[in-house]
Amino acid sequence: RSWTTGTWITSKWTANATMAGPALPQIRSAALIECGGNRHKSRSCSWNSTGQYLASGSSDKFAKIFSIDHVSPVVSSAQQGGTASGVVVGTGRELQALSGHSAPVERVRFHPTEANILCTAADDKTVRLWDVRAAGTSRCIGRIDMQSGGKHGNQAASIEWHPGTGSVRYLAVTEKDDAVRVYDCRRLNPTSATAATASRGGGNSRTASPPPGSAKPVRTFALPDRVMETVFSPSGTHLVAGTRLSSTGMGALRIWRWDGSSSSIGGDDENKNSSNVVVDDGDSQVYIGHTGPIYSLRFSPDGTGLVTGGGDALVSLWDVASMVCRATIPRRTKFIRSVAYSHDSKLVATSSEEDGIDIANSDTGEKVGLVRLMSDEKARIRDRMGLAGVGGGADELAFHPRAYVLACARGYEPTAQAGAAAMQSPQVTVARLAVG
Repeated sequence: RSWTTGTWITSKWTANATMAGPALPQIRSAALIECGGNRHKSRSCSWNSTGQYLASGSSDKFAKIFSIDHVSPVVSSAQQGGTASGVVVGTGRELQALSGHSAPVERVRFHPTEANILCTAADDKTVRLWDVRAAGTSRCIGRIDMQSGGKHGNQAASIEWHPGTGSVRYLAVTEKDDAVRVYDCRRLNPTSATAATASRGGGNSRTASPPPGSAKPVRTFALPDRVMETVFSPSGTHLVAGTRLSSTGMGALRIWRWDGSSSSIGGDDENKNSSNVVVDDGDSQVYIGHTGPIYSLRFSPDGTGLVTGGGDALVSLWDVASMVCRATIPRRTKFIRSVAYSHDSKLVATSSEEDGIDIANSDTGEKVGLVRLMSDEKARIRDRMGLAGVGGGADELAFHPRAYVLACARGYEPTAQAGAAAMQSPQVTVARLAVG
């Protein structure tokens, strides 16, 4: 079964694929909702499966939960030259601040089907699971100690849930030692997690010693390349890593079956489940797609498309059935920080260090609009300061699961004048897009 023929991939990867509709009209306007203050930055954001909650990882060591349901969706801003001019219509309501990490929270991910389960990763070398319905420290229901560190860095490169429904089970943690470790979240020990949270809540945090990790990975995959991000395939049978090839420096997708030949996955023998696997060219398929590292990748909700963003400032749109790049988006000039699909798989959003979020047709890559993440007044101030075109990007993007609403984590500050009011950004900007 060859990846290049498409027969095997179509039967195993895609689910109820639908044909894309006609080209979308332009984005007419964007109503901006600002979440969190400007004293701290956020590098990650995630919606829960219902769209009721928006999570943000913050540099103040908290994971924060917001709601925007109370903000009116009415927009009056008109499109100007293909750019959706921003109008700030309200602020998000902070519902919770989850405490327990002892360093900035770098990644947040809600479970794809369990609306109240959140995963976070921080610079304290831990990954934590939370039940956002619970109160106090008991809402932390599990903890994973990362196994790399030191020269590799203390935070995970990425965290991603398995797409399976019905239970909170597998979590892929990509660490900066170029290893992908898959954990069975049913084995996490809530007692150890609670104790770890309590130990950081008082006393000298520099000397407090957290308990050992509460689970071993069921699989560890050592990759020969520099791994930037890893996601599960829509079927959950494969892992797909965005990498930089060690031999050439090119950006490539490396795809391999993670739950394959071993019958021990899901069994009770932990010694068998914690097996280490070296992923080489014989165990995986490699598709070169960029002249620089692939920093971000996402599958479309309908399972038929894949988008990648690279260090070459290009965005590539892949057809999953053939694994052929059918279009590229060349409108950015700096490396791509994040890519995201809309809920209906028709739009692709792209962010970099540059001003605005590029919105494109997911089939052709044609421009649908550019969304500015600041008010017109703030944009004019920046223009007068000679800072036009900078500071309006995002570190991570996340589309609402049911609407054209885009959350943008605002972690990037490009200049030494970051303390000036004109340069400050909220932790997360949410853009309600009017398409027509």
